[in-house]
Amino acid sequence: MLNRSKMSAALMAALLAGCASAPVQTVQNDARLDRMLDGHSPRMQRVLTDMYQQGEWNAVLNLGRAAHLALEEGDTATAARALDMAILRVESVYADNESAKKARSVWSKEAIKDFKGEPHERSMLYFYRGLVDLAEGDYENARAMFRSAEYQDTLSEAESYQSDFALMNWMSGWASQCAGDSSSAEEGFSLAKAQLQARADSGAEWETKLIESNGEIAPVADATRLQVFELGRGPTKYAGGKNNELLMFTYGALSEPREWALGPDVESLRPDEKTNGWMAESLGYQATTRGGRQVDSVLAGKANFKNNAETVGQVAQDVGTAAMYAGAFSGNDDLMGAGAAVALIGLFSSAMAAAADPDADKRALGLPELLFAGAAPPSDKLFSRPSEGGEWTLVEPVFTAEAGKCSIEIYRDQEASNVALNGQFVLDPLTDRERRKLMKKNSARDTAFRNEITSLFERPLSPPAEAPADAESLTNQID
Repeated sequence: MLNRSKMSAALMAALLAGCASAPVQTVQNDARLDRMLDGHSPRMQRVLTDMYQQGEWNAVLNLGRAAHLALEEGDTATAARALDMAILRVESVYADNESAKKARSVWSKEAIKDFKGEPHERSMLYFYRGLVDLAEGDYENARAMFRSAEYQDTLSEAESYQSDFALMNWMSGWASQCAGDSSSAEEGFSLAKAQLQARADSGAEWETKLIESNGEIAPVADATRLQVFELGRGPTKYAGGKNNELLMFTYGALSEPREWALGPDVESLRPDEKTNGWMAESLGYQATTRGGRQVDSVLAGKANFKNNAETVGQVAQDVGTAAMYAGAFSGNDDLMGAGAAVALIGLFSSAMAAAADPDADKRALGLPELLFAGAAPPSDKLFSRPSEGGEWTLVEPVFTAEAGKCSIEIYRDQEASNVALNGQFVLDPLTDRERRKLMKKNSARDTAFRNEITSLFERPLSPPAEAPADAESLTNQID
């Protein structure tokens, strides 16, 4: 049950201070950009400007940011198109076919790569596309998107792993239930439960508490109302190692500690009651594990794992976030007190550093830290108050939609709402010479990209082109 999260704002602020960097402008504004920006909100204009200026090198990152904002603004058409463009570029390298595997081999050797994201980032592109499909009543495609999200969790630049992204199987089960496919729904919920249990069995503390503190994961068969909660600011990337060649992550506390409860009205709130039909996920956990194993760092697409003695849940740095996660869901005050610690992932051996390795790419797609999804009774509303006490206030969703059998509501706290504007857009480790080389190399591709996004994001939105570029044509551009 979503309940309380008593996290230190000071800890989160200290952890994340200085991690974001202002986007670097690569081209001057022109009339096409002005036309594209016209009619959009100031927040969206900022993202679209970055997208236009940075071109293909940051296309997936900026398209993901645009989709995140568009969904909050209720603009599912823009969100869908942005996500489709991002996913097309992801699948030119990360797809289950030989063409993509060949392209991934070529792409991984490039010193300056287009952003494609780490496994948890790519998974979230498909997750948001699935939410758009749910909002539009396309439950079959939503299920396909959530299954693809789970698949992306298994792939890194140079390796593959077993998926443990339980939330995506839960979402697949929900889409199947809305589609009237009870067999596939049961399969999805069962897989999610099994993955959650496996993580708990490996020593992961928050999974154990989640299982102990809540009822059945599967919603009742006649549930039709989905609520999705996004809380906090997600994993932050930084470089480690002797030559900054190791990609590492930090994640931790929520800086806006709140207490949450569901009920038809303030007098009927049930803050301590176990709730059925809910699933949850920490993107910090997903960023810092591969196949359920804790990762020290990532070097050239390959994970450096912790030794066997340091299993998930036994590492001191992880316990704070684990406690925060379970405490927010169960209302355990002692557990929430322990959750004031911040997880810092990244002990590594200096022997693995080599001067020949390029600096780690710290660009990151802005994402929330915690995700909750569940089936709510038709009469329930969401209420919140400061964790230290006070009056309960009604929380309004940032997005609602109803199509077909089911409805969807998306809630975001202030941090989760702002992640699209606070992501990491640093161009480091590029030197001025490398930046000029990048612009020259990508000149033709960037021109085509700017033409595409101008036609797609101008108001009113133009219809899709008759012959959009496919993943194979994008793959050919890599060679």
